[in-house]
Amino acid sequence: PPGTRLVSHGLRVVWNALDRLIEDCAAAAACRRAFPSFKGDFGAVLAGVERTPVRFVLPNPTTGLGESISMSRAVYVERLRLMLYEPEGASRVPLLIHRAAQGDWVPFATVSPAGVTSGVSAMYLTVTCAETAARITEEDILRETRDTFVGEYRTRAHLRAYAEWPAATVPPSYHEPVTSDVPVLLLSGELDGATPPRFAAAAARSLSNSRHVIVPNAGHAYGHPCLQDIVADFFAEGSARDLDITCAHALRRPQFVTALP
Repeated sequence: PPGTRLVSHGLRVVWNALDRLIEDCAAAAACRRAFPSFKGDFGAVLAGVERTPVRFVLPNPTTGLGESISMSRAVYVERLRLMLYEPEGASRVPLLIHRAAQGDWVPFATVSPAGVTSGVSAMYLTVTCAETAARITEEDILRETRDTFVGEYRTRAHLRAYAEWPAATVPPSYHEPVTSDVPVLLLSGELDGATPPRFAAAAARSLSNSRHVIVPNAGHAYGHPCLQDIVADFFAEGSARDLDITCAHALRRPQFVTALP
């Protein structure tokens, strides 16, 4: 919804995504056998990087020579946060955290995403600095980051960038809910670590001709052929009311990766 302050509210969503990952690993026999102490491993790794940046040697992809790397807590949790966006990335998290808990950080540093491209970052800053960052208060930061593993770094780094970034002036009316009777299809991934189903549910309240579909075991993208077909049918029919969404409820979380290739 236009009134959502994404930069701060997204952090608790990530925490919920990790909690669900821990639960699903414990419920999956292969993951439970391979990582019986997944939650404890995560706690130990987080406590370690909290005390001091972790150091390890990583091969330079160009020269092949080993380079000494230092990873801070802030960088660690940001890369982990990005892996929780999608079930495919999250399926590797128990293994990577287990290896890190054993002192082997190379798999995590190699597999986890470093971030987005500069072009995407510029677009992201241009939009969020105008629409949400200016409205985030100190109370928002403290409330939304308290008791989350992500902490305050992500939001405060964004606000520092906002102070330097040119931003448009958005009128107060922009943040009002969109009210319309136009047909609308709202898709939410149940495991989305960025925009949870409650966001779409809030938007739907003022969209009288909308249908909100929560997709089990889906994340922050909708590239699965089943979901693409649902979207195509929506455009073809001009209505979301009678769409066949049976395939969406058959989607499953990818199998957890329990060993390195």
